[in-house]
Amino acid sequence: MRPLLHTRFVKSLFAVGLASPLAAAAPEPVHAANAGPPGTVHADGRHDFDFLVGRWYAHTRRLVRPLQQSDQWEAFYSVHDGVLLPGGLGVADDYRIEGRPDFLGLALQIYDPDHRQWRAYWYRQGAMTPPLLGRFSDGVGVFEGPDQLDGRAILTRYTWKDITAASARWEQAFSGDGGKTWETNWVMEYSREPFPRVVTLPPGKGATPEVQQPDDQQFPANY
Repeated sequence: MRPLLHTRFVKSLFAVGLASPLAAAAPEPVHAANAGPPGTVHADGRHDFDFLVGRWYAHTRRLVRPLQQSDQWEAFYSVHDGVLLPGGLGVADDYRIEGRPDFLGLALQIYDPDHRQWRAYWYRQGAMTPPLLGRFSDGVGVFEGPDQLDGRAILTRYTWKDITAASARWEQAFSGDGGKTWETNWVMEYSREPFPRVVTLPPGKGATPEVQQPDDQQFPANY
């Protein structure tokens, strides 16, 4: 059975016009992460996201109410299938939460060879977020850009690190003060093998389930 990414989401990708050289034609914005000092020559990073290709499993911890001084976290599992886009445009990987067939997302990493940087997009419920710009340096990828949360202007940062053939770590952080401070609100630990599931004991045995299903009322399209 082929992953959903190969059919419905790839069609959506081309429909919104991102799978085109025009997606990388804009000049490099000042908020690109890992930009370096003026005149910095960056390595060709067009294969930096190749590690995403294939099937991945992820264990997620997510802050339910970001930028609200909350410490309420939820945890759940997800499955991802990544593919290379035609013509060396980049990599796309879908996002599916176990037990939630209605929840579908798509992460797009589009490479800009002129500026040797990546544009990271998130697509869900017919909405595409503004791109986060950045690149990899010493095995760590940092991508930043303007975003909105509940109508409030914020900055969003993605970080990829600890990447091996069998594992990786992704983090998301928001800043509500123009980048002076950052709050990490989403952490995903990736593995090529499914994670062992938490056993829920009967009531009275002193155990509580670690994994909860995300609540769509607190799970907007861009978060």
